[in-house]
Amino acid sequence: MNENGGGLLTIGALARRTGVPVKTVRRWSDEGLLPPAARTPAGYRLYGPEAPARLEIVRTLRDLGVGVADIRAVLRSERTVADAAGCWADALDAQIRTLRLRRAVLRAVAARGTAAEELPDVHRLARLTAAERRRIIEEFIADALDGVAAPAYRAGLLARPRTCPRTPRPTSLPPGSTWPTTYSAPKYGPHCAAWPSTAPAPPPPNRPRRPPRTRRGSPG
Repeated sequence: MNENGGGLLTIGALARRTGVPVKTVRRWSDEGLLPPAARTPAGYRLYGPEAPARLEIVRTLRDLGVGVADIRAVLRSERTVADAAGCWADALDAQIRTLRLRRAVLRAVAARGTAAEELPDVHRLARLTAAERRRIIEEFIADALDGVAAPAYRAGLLARPRTCPRTPRPTSLPPGSTWPTTYSAPKYGPHCAAWPSTAPAPPPPNRPRRPPRTRRGSPG
């Protein structure tokens, strides 16, 4: 049976029309995202003519990673789509940052040939916040220069940047700096492949100078 006399759709007909598996339609219906309009005397669900469009909305939001509770709130007009999308975009940003951190740790481990017993320390260092990394560097510099009368050198070390830019922006580089297009600093890890170099460009290679040409005299 595809439709009853009142134009209602069975769960099988709805699944075929939308391409969503019956099992998924049933689960979303149980979760309150797609309530049936009626039931047959035998207890089978029947869905109204608006069900296919509603099911497409649910499928799209689920494909984008929006949670069931937020979809339910959107369908009940308790929350706008824009509001739900913004919140889940923020959640994806956090997941992306986590994935980038994991990738950086794995790349560093693979490049350095880190031993198994060193993995916890590498992972722990990668999870430090910027403030914690800054504090560790400052303490290291203070210990290394303990008793050395070089305040300007110490201040210069502390003033150097400690992190890579998240998004390379060549237009924001200081004058005279260059932005390498290839990865040339393996010790910083793949996430630092776009580290801007403020060092002066190397001088051109010395080429042998050609002897000056002599003009031949005109025939006498």
